[in-house]
Amino acid sequence: MHGDVIALSDLGGVPRSIDVQSISSWTARFDLAVASGDGRLPESVVLDLAASPTLSNGAATATVYFNDVMIGAKLLNVDGVRQRIAVPIPRYALVRTNELRVTFRRQPDAGCQAPQNYPVAVLPTSHLRIAKASAGNTFVGMAARYATSATVYVPRAYLDDSLNTVPRLAYLTDAAGVAPVQAKFAVAQDQAAPAPDGPFLAADVKVADEENPVVYNADHLTLSARSGDMLLDMSGLSRVAVVSVATSGGQSGTVYRSTGTAPVLTDKLALSRGDIAVVDHTGVLKQFDTVDPD
Repeated sequence: MHGDVIALSDLGGVPRSIDVQSISSWTARFDLAVASGDGRLPESVVLDLAASPTLSNGAATATVYFNDVMIGAKLLNVDGVRQRIAVPIPRYALVRTNELRVTFRRQPDAGCQAPQNYPVAVLPTSHLRIAKASAGNTFVGMAARYATSATVYVPRAYLDDSLNTVPRLAYLTDAAGVAPVQAKFAVAQDQAAPAPDGPFLAADVKVADEENPVVYNADHLTLSARSGDMLLDMSGLSRVAVVSVATSGGQSGTVYRSTGTAPVLTDKLALSRGDIAVVDHTGVLKQFDTVDPD
């Protein structure tokens, strides 16, 4: 990273030439944590491309997708000279694990000529720009905060049931985007409600002065929008849990709590958009966005 610029080659997008006959794609996949921090989030992608001419001087296009959302497209000059595409990344397209994809299409040769491949290049100067932005109290916002620091709170009961709780915590922290190197581990004593001093993840722990759109008890779950409107009111639940974004004393964090018997979490759990997720062993059953319902 150089200032507010991250080379796409540092995000898994290897600069290279691609032979294209009709359609081919180039991709870069990266966690939000490696492209954020210090109050900054991805703002735009800048692609330096070059396309060779064809025998019939056929056209070539580049279409840019961010997590399957088309964010830009351009008709390329087929002269082998570098050309730049700068495309803003809409906030709604950001998720915990991101994929940038550039799809190239070329017009087939005219006449009776045998189909041929012609190269298109993604050049090493292609990069991602990041900028100061409000992370927001969403799963994406929390993943950005966790790039800098995180405290993971668990109850003492977790220590007595490590066979079940260690895998649960591993899948949960991975889905939330907690960077292990930056994280601290804390055990909440008895019924004490810890007061976080930074971004946090609380697993079956109630934090001090918690403000949460989710209300839990033994087998009853209530979800409400920030406006107070009821989203979900269910009882008789088992092997279901809820992950939500809450606040404690001005600090934002992710809260996990199960209703009834805790589900067995797996690597199918993926937290992306929104701020509430109802989950079970299959992953996310339902997601809600009470911050931006639209």
